[in-house]
Amino acid sequence: MPFNNPVVGAINLIRSAIRSPNYVAATSGWTINRDGTAEFSSISLNSGNPSGGHVIIDGNGIRVYDFLGALMFQVDSQTLPGHESNPVVCNGADPTSGPC
Repeated sequence: MPFNNPVVGAINLIRSAIRSPNYVAATSGWTINRDGTAEFSSISLNSGNPSGGHVIIDGNGIRVYDFLGALMFQVDSQTLPGHESNPVVCNGADPTSGPC
């Protein structure tokens, strides 16, 4: 039974956007827009391989984990560039001391 109010026609998005019920711009929820833009309040990206690494992007910053689950790279969202503390961590070491 087809929907009376379709979101997709063939492969094209008919609506201007699809959104979660709690979507509030720059606050909560998610939206995927017909123009190709999207907004998520947090996102987790997995490698698709059970033994692969993953990336988490949320209100705490960006964290990249290796296939063993060890934190490889982190950017703290609370520290702005130019401040005294370094917001970036590579393999637990200060990235200014050499390559990650």
